Amino acid sequence: MSTSMENPFKLLESYTKEDKDIWGGRTAEIDNLYNLSFAASLILIYGISGVGKTSLIQCGLANKFKRTDWHAIWILRKNNIAESLVSTLQQEARETNTGQAASIPELIRKIYLRHFKPIFLVFDQLEELFIFGTNEEIQGFISTIKDILNNDIQCKIILVLREEYHGHLKILQDSGVPVFKASVKIEPMSIADATDSIARLLDKFNIRTPDGDHLGCAARIASDCATEGRVDLANLQVYLFWAWEKAAEKAETDEDIAFTQSILREIGEGRNMLARYLNAVVEKVSKGKAGGVWYLLQHFVSKSQTKQPLRLGELQDIDPQIARSWLNGLSKGRLVKCSREGDNEVYFLVHDSLVPLIIQKRTAASRGRNRHPTVQGNPFKGLPSYEEKDSSIFFGRSMILRELLAFFEDKRLLVIVGPSGSGKSSIIKAGIIPAMKQEGYQVLQGEPGAHPMLFGKEIIKKTHVLNGDKFLLYIDQFEELSTQASTRESEDFIKILNELVEDTHAASRNLKIILSVRSDYEYEFERALTNWRESKKTVPDLMESAVREIITEPAYLAGLEYKPVYLVENIVRDVMQSNGTLPLLSYALEQMYIEYEKSGANDGYLTEDHYNAIGGVVDGLRLRASKLYTSSDADTQRTIKNVMLRMVSLSINEKASKRILAEELIYESPAENERVQKVLNDLVSSRLIVSGPNESGQVYYEPAHDSLIRSWNLIGDWIKQYGKNILYLQQDLSEAVKQFKENPKRLWHDDSRLDTLLSILKSSDNWLNQAETSFVKRSEQRRRELEDRKNRRQQELIEERDKVIAYEKKEKELLEERLNKQVYIARLNEEKEEALKEKLEEAKAKTRLQKERTWFTLLGLFLLSIAAFYAFSQYKEANHNLKQSLEYIDSVKLLRHKDSLSTKTRDSLYDIVRKQSAVNQRKAIEALESSILANDAAKKERRTRKELEKQKKVLLEQKAALIQSRDSVNTYSLFLQNKSDSLKQQLDIIKRKDEEIKNAKTIASFFAKSRTLQRSDPALAYQLALESLRHDSSNRQLRDYIKDTLNKQSTFYESFILDSVSSAFFSDDGNYAVALLQDEKNMTILDLTTHEEIPVRARAKILSAEFSPVDNSMLVTTKNNIYRYNTNGQLESSERIDNLVKATYTARGKIIVLTPNEIQIKRAVGTSPIIYIPSKNNTDDIIDVCSNDTILYLKRQIGIETYDLTNGRSIKTYRKPDAILEKGGNGFVLLDKNNNNGYDITIAKSTGNKIVSETHSIPLEKEFEKISLVSFAADLNTIYYLAHPSVVQQDFQQQQISRQVNSPVLVSTPVLYTYKAPNAPRRIVRNIFYSKKIVLSEKGDYIITGETGVLTVYDKDGRPLDRFGGYVNYTSWSFNPANTDIVLSMNDSRLKLWARGTPNTLATQHKLKTFTESELRKAVEDIAFR
Repeated sequence: MSTSMENPFKLLESYTKEDKDIWGGRTAEIDNLYNLSFAASLILIYGISGVGKTSLIQCGLANKFKRTDWHAIWILRKNNIAESLVSTLQQEARETNTGQAASIPELIRKIYLRHFKPIFLVFDQLEELFIFGTNEEIQGFISTIKDILNNDIQCKIILVLREEYHGHLKILQDSGVPVFKASVKIEPMSIADATDSIARLLDKFNIRTPDGDHLGCAARIASDCATEGRVDLANLQVYLFWAWEKAAEKAETDEDIAFTQSILREIGEGRNMLARYLNAVVEKVSKGKAGGVWYLLQHFVSKSQTKQPLRLGELQDIDPQIARSWLNGLSKGRLVKCSREGDNEVYFLVHDSLVPLIIQKRTAASRGRNRHPTVQGNPFKGLPSYEEKDSSIFFGRSMILRELLAFFEDKRLLVIVGPSGSGKSSIIKAGIIPAMKQEGYQVLQGEPGAHPMLFGKEIIKKTHVLNGDKFLLYIDQFEELSTQASTRESEDFIKILNELVEDTHAASRNLKIILSVRSDYEYEFERALTNWRESKKTVPDLMESAVREIITEPAYLAGLEYKPVYLVENIVRDVMQSNGTLPLLSYALEQMYIEYEKSGANDGYLTEDHYNAIGGVVDGLRLRASKLYTSSDADTQRTIKNVMLRMVSLSINEKASKRILAEELIYESPAENERVQKVLNDLVSSRLIVSGPNESGQVYYEPAHDSLIRSWNLIGDWIKQYGKNILYLQQDLSEAVKQFKENPKRLWHDDSRLDTLLSILKSSDNWLNQAETSFVKRSEQRRRELEDRKNRRQQELIEERDKVIAYEKKEKELLEERLNKQVYIARLNEEKEEALKEKLEEAKAKTRLQKERTWFTLLGLFLLSIAAFYAFSQYKEANHNLKQSLEYIDSVKLLRHKDSLSTKTRDSLYDIVRKQSAVNQRKAIEALESSILANDAAKKERRTRKELEKQKKVLLEQKAALIQSRDSVNTYSLFLQNKSDSLKQQLDIIKRKDEEIKNAKTIASFFAKSRTLQRSDPALAYQLALESLRHDSSNRQLRDYIKDTLNKQSTFYESFILDSVSSAFFSDDGNYAVALLQDEKNMTILDLTTHEEIPVRARAKILSAEFSPVDNSMLVTTKNNIYRYNTNGQLESSERIDNLVKATYTARGKIIVLTPNEIQIKRAVGTSPIIYIPSKNNTDDIIDVCSNDTILYLKRQIGIETYDLTNGRSIKTYRKPDAILEKGGNGFVLLDKNNNNGYDITIAKSTGNKIVSETHSIPLEKEFEKISLVSFAADLNTIYYLAHPSVVQQDFQQQQISRQVNSPVLVSTPVLYTYKAPNAPRRIVRNIFYSKKIVLSEKGDYIITGETGVLTVYDKDGRPLDRFGGYVNYTSWSFNPANTDIVLSMNDSRLKLWARGTPNTLATQHKLKTFTESELRKAVEDIAFR
């Protein structure tokens, strides 16, 4: 495949039998027709235009039959259906016109015999019979059909008809033709069938697609060309044809065609592809005169609004050569085809789906001139809005006018919203008010202005006298309540309106109220005014037909025509190609008539020369203003610049006009005042600005319309030259001057912008008026006075501080001296006491020694007693032995005297005596020795007793001395105790003084740290202040600080503080938050109602956690399990799911479970899945998943997949990796750069089980390089984005600052815009610096950012409301979904949950974080360290 190949796609041509390989998607319909062809002789096929009826037969049904079973003959009506039928059959039968003509059945029979195939007569575009045919022709056709059906011939009849003419077939049915018996309605192709067909084409022609995914690319194309799930084939064929053409232009030789992302993005949505292609071809063919080509195309449309042939020879009102050139171009674009009828060229539209598009371009210019004009003079209004008297020349708004009147019929309040220049005021004044007056309504109309209560008093006066009367109150420019009036007066005025809206008394039953407000200010009032949303109607953009009516109808009433006829279409084209040009159109038409009068032709023709002379729609107003400027001298040009810049408001992205009072144009220089007056007179006479008295009688000036501000390029150049910040400064200065007049104390002495104003005041390009100059000088004078006072006060404070320091130093020295003396005395007393104690210890030691001696003596006595007892026992034994010895002696004596004893006896006795004598002798010796020992023991006992008596005496003496020593020690101890008590009292006094000094230092430290922490840690600061007051309750300064500063300061205070947190988020109802800890197994549930911390420990590593949107239960996901915990941290249920990738809740509490190969939808944990969706490769490729219960969004790295949860089928794959999902499953938002040096923002929303996407273009101003998406609200209606300045411009400005230190140069920073489709983007009133990451509240009415180290809350216009938590590098922050007074922030691993209020109120509600004393002191030490 190479780029040299001809485009294979058919565009609007029907598919033929040879195209069977590239046609498909109609299998069911073909099978149905095939079966019917055997069951019926007459088949009806009908469907809407462009559904593919002809291709279904020529390609689908023809290929279903075998070659031998199908011979189709196609019949088109042309001039007469009977003639066409006979002529076609004769050609097929190869008969000539000579002789008698054969009947139609005979001709069919001949054709059959010639081919031997069943004949199929196909009557295509049969609706032309009923559109162009006569009754006689219709009756003849019926007869022919009957004749064919009643003859026994091999012929089937197929009738092909557009669906809207289906009812006309009743005449055939009533005539006996069974036309409805076998009928098939062809519906538009489904997305799935179209996807399959497109994928086959991409494969067939080897077309490269993004990521090589033919099926995904085909699905994208089919969805882009679909409406309500059905694909328009005409748009699809044009889409493919056009995509090939664009791809071929970009492809190299012999390179395959590639449908790249850029090409598909360039083509865009396919729903209006045919119209876009037709417009593109017309633009290309016309070469700047598209109106003429459209006029030519009108000749292809019949009076019955169907297509008809164009015969070039019959064309009367266009030059034949020009017409042939245009027709050749249209033929090359494959929109028309040419044939010949003899010598005449005949052209046909290739498809009847082109007819409605051509009809939309039809102009009233071709109807000729009004010969009875009803309007005299200039019929166009110019820049001023239409008034009630202009209702006869007010056109182009009939549809919205009817809609508004019907909407207003049963309502009291009607709020008409639209951007500047949309025609709100004209619709009301020239449309609604005349209609209401016809119904008998009295009308009171006015504008709020700078003092709305002046008008409010008149409203009260008029409405209080109502008695059931019909009364209409119209308030124009309602946004002036925001742009001009004070807040108090605006609130009072809105209160009056609310009372009127809510009034149910019978007297007010016929009261009606209409408000008109610019769309960029709508959201400032939608909550303040009762029934705003229910009463709101938005003015839609003008359609081409409405623009055409605005151009032609007033001219027709004035008897004027446009020449050439295509001039109207050229003007329409210029209007539609520009944005917000309705006022410019009106101004251009007014100036065209003025040029017509100047020409003096008086022929009733507004010509192309007149249009070109005024610069057309786009340049007309700009040329007029520029001419006035360039014809002036340099001083006057500077005056024009200053005057016009004062009339510019930059409150929105597009510049808008602003009303200023004449007193604002009074300067100090008389010469400048003269120039100002001359400039004002010239601008008023040129109708560029208007003047008049306001409600207070003061003269005002304002541009005739915002279009002057937007279209005059010089104003844009001036703003770029001086910078938008200077313009914002001027606006703020004007407001400050007004406030200064009411309160002379409200100066800018403490505002940094005063330095810039002083530089401007001294420069040659001083634009300050008299009042502003006086204000600046007074502010400078006040600043100097305050600086002098501050310097004096600082000097006084320094002197007082030095005195206090000197006094404290002297007191401290005296105390230290007294303390040293007391310490010395105490040390001496301690030494004396130690000496006495030593003596007492010595005495005690001697006593102990004496006691030991006594015990040893007693032991010796005891031993001696034992020895004496032993001696005594020996003594007794000796006596006994002695007695025995005496007895023995007596026995011896007896023996001596007894001679009568025998010798033997006597010898025996002698032996006994000898033995006994030996024993006695031994015992006597022993007794003698014992006696000696006993005597010695007795002596020792006597000595020992004497020694004991001596020792006893000594002990008694020592005891007496010891008692005397103890009494002395006790006496001296009592003396020392008295001295010690006295010393303790003195030490207590010193200690109290030290404590007082320490407390004073602590109070001073706590107080100072409290002030230091007031921004970064306000809860800690508050508790430090309370702790200081606890130490010094009489400190009035501290008490006043807590009472007047802290307790009256309503801001954000810490409610919870947790460390080691990896991530945290709120529940949907805002009653809970959860913190996942860094250990990955623990989390803490924070109950914001009871202010409790509930720890939860999971059973495995936590992959993700999420609150249920239904009951706030926690769904915790681990690798192979999901767990459900209640809000008390208790596990309620669990389920094992292997290889779990992710689990999350839908918007209504169902559970989405992702595994590697499928997606499951469950009602609860542990239940069976209710839907299985096959989905492969669900691993790390998954970025996010969400669902609103009907549509599932699965974001991968390559884009977004969407599934219908009602049936589990895939809806569409969006190859848009940069898309951002809305967490509730409501859709997604994508930002893409387009080819017009801007960006396309695509908003896709879930509507039921369908996805509706719309793409809007956002212009990028020259000073910016790119746009980045920041955030959006949950309903996808409010989107915030940043416009980044170019790097070159920033570098240049930085160089300028470094070179001109004394000159205030403002560096451009990223600018934050808010966008609500389809309105124009609106610049946030004040820059939110470094706001690369902002977070919206749930409803989009508040903004929070923390990129500057401070958490800042803004309103939707960028006005800062609160700053807190300073000096910290925050990583994330978010609002509570249900309560914007609660904010969650993360700083690395530290979580802080903030609550708004005064600290005493929060503490009473137990919402304020409390700290222990040790935590307070540690915090002070940490602060000191930092």
